[in-house]
Amino acid sequence: MSRLPPKASFLWTGFEGGVSCIAVVRRNGRSCVAIGTKKGRVELYDEETRLLDSILYEDPQERGIIWIGTFNGNIVIHVRTFALLCFTESADGFEILLTTQHYGHCAASLFGSLLAIPDLEDKTSVVHVMKENEAEAKRIPLQNQDWMLMCLSIAEESNSLFIGWDSGCVEQRSIDTGDKRASFKLTNEPIFAICSTSSSLFAATSTSPIHVLRIVAEVLVDEKETIDYNLSATGCSCLRLTPSEKTIFASFWDGSLRAYSTKKRSLLLALQVCQGSPIQSLCVATNQKFYTGDDLGQVFFWNV
Repeated sequence: MSRLPPKASFLWTGFEGGVSCIAVVRRNGRSCVAIGTKKGRVELYDEETRLLDSILYEDPQERGIIWIGTFNGNIVIHVRTFALLCFTESADGFEILLTTQHYGHCAASLFGSLLAIPDLEDKTSVVHVMKENEAEAKRIPLQNQDWMLMCLSIAEESNSLFIGWDSGCVEQRSIDTGDKRASFKLTNEPIFAICSTSSSLFAATSTSPIHVLRIVAEVLVDEKETIDYNLSATGCSCLRLTPSEKTIFASFWDGSLRAYSTKKRSLLLALQVCQGSPIQSLCVATNQKFYTGDDLGQVFFWNV
């Protein structure tokens, strides 16, 4: 990556309510950038021409779109306090894959062939895990009625679900059995973002640092490191890995973005994307290309 701050290659604007999630998907044989908003709208833009392709979804109650991805070859979106919706190429409209209750900040998480969806049942946090080409979802009750589920990450190679709680704890669960494999309290702050490689779990809160825990023999262990960042950033909103897993991107509430080496924990890139507006969505498309979305309704495309 270049040591000089790059300039954005393209900018979309005018997303009412702010941008909540971004994903690169395929629609009608074309690669599209899907942009979801806090007012319940999903727009598709041709990745090559940057022109509007279609309006995929508009929520009649303006419920926020909190996640977009591709599952079983179809575009899937997560609508806050409503459902997980599936859009197929062969049919108009959508299919409801799963209805969900109000559970707070947490959104669905996808890794490989596994999709995790947070839910709330009788005041108990639950995660449903779907696997591609399988009809039934696994249900993992989490029991902690006094804690709020904040974020999820999946490690397919160890068949593990990693959970961030508002209590400052991170937890590892077996997807097969739902059993707790490890749990550690990192801070008194809520965990706003987590992601994992085969050897490390990264967790971020509203203050510096980013916490790093080692994974040994597919189990989270109490060996901690930290990645410090400028205190003016006032909190990390998203963590995303590149496909190679050599770099982790972190976006912040002050509109800045940083990239770090997952091995050396060293700073590789620092950008001030938008002054004072939180970057609420971050999509890493390739090892060099990524998209950022903010509360001002802007989406920047970067090629570094």
